[in-house]
Amino acid sequence: VRRREVEGRFLMEVTVVAHGFEEFAARLAQWPAIFRKHMTPAVTRSVIGGEGIAKKLAPRDTSNLARSITHEVRSTAGSVRGKWGTALSPHYGPDVEFGTRPHWPPVSALAGWARRHGTNPYAVAAGIAKHGTKAQPFMRPSFAQIRAKARIELRNGLRAALAEMKG
Repeated sequence: VRRREVEGRFLMEVTVVAHGFEEFAARLAQWPAIFRKHMTPAVTRSVIGGEGIAKKLAPRDTSNLARSITHEVRSTAGSVRGKWGTALSPHYGPDVEFGTRPHWPPVSALAGWARRHGTNPYAVAAGIAKHGTKAQPFMRPSFAQIRAKARIELRNGLRAALAEMKG
């Protein structure tokens, strides 16, 4: 700290010198790789857990819905993202999860279900036209059930990454 005069004004000047910055900068450059190394397995375990729960909770007739539930994990320099869900038609999963308003479905689409359940497909279509379909949640409950475990996984992954950064 030193005092100086500039254009008739007195100023205080402060100089800060950082030692060892090169070592810190080198370690900081390693952060993205260290982050991915520890967080990718943590996210993967979390989404596989969520996928398993969703498969157990998915309503069963032919089990196509449960078989269609998969997970995906992607990592970039600064993030790791995981998700699970169904790849069936864009409306099928949400229609099962949330139910539907009354609508007339194609009778031909109900023929297999009606045959397996010993009923008339036209009667099923008429019931859906009058009442819609009931919600059968499987994704939201899977998220709710895996949330606490996922938080622990992610916290542990981040702690491991920070510990490695610290050296």
